[in-house]
Amino acid sequence: MTDVSLKYATNPFSHSEIYKRFAEPKTHQEIMAALRDEVKLVDSNPHYSRVGDPDGQLHLQKLIGRVYGNIISLKYDSEPDQFGALMFQYRESCPVIDEYVESRIKEGVEPVELEAWWNMTPATRFFGLELDHIDCVVYFDALCATGRTTEESLEYIYQRYPRYGDPDSEQGWNRPLPVEFSFAVRSLWNRQSQFLHQWNDIIDSGGTFNEFLRKHVLPSSS
Repeated sequence: MTDVSLKYATNPFSHSEIYKRFAEPKTHQEIMAALRDEVKLVDSNPHYSRVGDPDGQLHLQKLIGRVYGNIISLKYDSEPDQFGALMFQYRESCPVIDEYVESRIKEGVEPVELEAWWNMTPATRFFGLELDHIDCVVYFDALCATGRTTEESLEYIYQRYPRYGDPDSEQGWNRPLPVEFSFAVRSLWNRQSQFLHQWNDIIDSGGTFNEFLRKHVLPSSS
């Protein structure tokens, strides 16, 4: 039972001038090779040691299949290398890119974070998000197993985990975060003790993790 979903958007740049000029279609073998490289993180990073449980390898194979399917179906399989650098190099001549960059900067994403995120391969981005999401899913399922309803479990989860998506799809502090903020979220786990008071205040008032981030960690976002 898993209702905590990671929502990926269709590649907004696949028909842009940058893609037409620099696209490098990847074969099945190349994509799978990139994913296998990402699997090495599971063995070297203790944060992901939970996938080493008896069912871990099965979960890992399912995760690889899911990431591969998303890369293909959402049209990220021909993304140019170092796409983040290309975005900023050619944004003035590519309206689709320029509009996207402006929208993210408006949300508070720093240009350096934006470039670094899109310089990663699709395999690295998708795989990292899925790994980060494992805790969220396990926690959600455990909450449902205690008798909480799906709605109650989701409310609890979103007070403690980020929710990514299209920031323009909703209004207010709780709206989805740009996916590029995942960098900031990962660094937060290493220094969360300094924000516990503010975090608890947000939870006590019925707010979400997204509201906490926007008000106390990402002050340039509104």
